[in-house]
Amino acid sequence: MTKNRIEWTGDTSTVAFVFNFIGDYDPEDVDFPAYQAYEKKHPGALLALSEFYMEDEEAWTEKTVVLTDEQVEQLLVYIACVNEWFVAEQNFFLGMNPRWRINDLLDAWDPADEAGSDEVRTADDWWRVEKNANYIVADVQDRIESALGEDSYLFQKLLQFNYDELMEIYSTLFIASAPYDYDLLWLTNDDDEVDIPEDELDGIEKFFASNVLLIDFKYASVRYRRDYPKP
Repeated sequence: MTKNRIEWTGDTSTVAFVFNFIGDYDPEDVDFPAYQAYEKKHPGALLALSEFYMEDEEAWTEKTVVLTDEQVEQLLVYIACVNEWFVAEQNFFLGMNPRWRINDLLDAWDPADEAGSDEVRTADDWWRVEKNANYIVADVQDRIESALGEDSYLFQKLLQFNYDELMEIYSTLFIASAPYDYDLLWLTNDDDEVDIPEDELDGIEKFFASNVLLIDFKYASVRYRRDYPKP
């Protein structure tokens, strides 16, 4: 897997989520090395950028905000925090895959990395606890309903899948950034000539490109780390 989940391309709509991803914490309570390293050199600067974002969130999502070089430097710290999390939690999200795929992964796992394979097994068990699965399903549903509406194609389509199918879709959304192959995500079905309505396609693509679902995936990893904290 790539070491970076998101990149700065100059498009603020794809990274606006980073402020809610970090959360509303005092700087000293933010648990990311990249954040703390920058905070030590520039106290309060990252919080100031977050406050700047909250002053006009729509400008970020509509790509009309103008950032100084210093603000871009600070934004890159937030992006680095997301990528730190992405690398640290990859084994946890591997456990989200269907059991047959996990077995294939473990069969090919490096025997020297026993800790890694053990974590995949532990995560596999954790994801199959009903309340843990229900949390992320509900979080994603709420996110989609808020962005696109309960009657939207995406919301209604995802209601058709069982737990294992949803987890497989979510694992793809975690691993790779948009744009997605909607056939591979099972959101379209050529056999039945079912396709995403043209008037909704743009909204769905913007929703996925916003990377906002990473916030809900982080919530899941936080719940998991409460049960199984890293050393």
